Amino acid sequence: MLKQAARKNVYDDLRECDALSALTADAGPFELIVAADVLGYVGALEDLFAAVARTLAAKGLFVFSVEMSPAEDVILREQHRYAHSAAYIRRLAAANGLEVRILEETSCRREKGIAVPHLVCALEATTPVHTPAEFENGCENVTVTPSNLE
Repeated sequence: MLKQAARKNVYDDLRECDALSALTADAGPFELIVAADVLGYVGALEDLFAAVARTLAAKGLFVFSVEMSPAEDVILREQHRYAHSAAYIRRLAAANGLEVRILEETSCRREKGIAVPHLVCALEATTPVHTPAEFENGCENVTVTPSNLE
């Protein structure tokens, strides 16, 4: 997949790694971090939200989707994907200086013909805690920055 993306010649940087490593390996700051259909493979989101908050520029956005848990903070569904509650997302946002701009219920996919409830979220960095010295470890993984968005 990365080879295909590289052939398009529209990305400043392509790497293969897990999301947390990608965020802690780069100093940022980033104006936009997108995690589409990613967080269903991550249970607890505390470390990820902290890394996002450290790497977002002032007024930067973290845009993502999650499968929705109706009550519990995090559940592992029988399809082996995690679901997260709106209350959990709001708490993590507040704890990391991120303001909820969008948190909407929707459905991003279907399973056995039934819509799977999701949350689509946009969080804005209100209190950036970006500290470049914290990012000294490298990785060989996936930070995608389309250069054609300028």
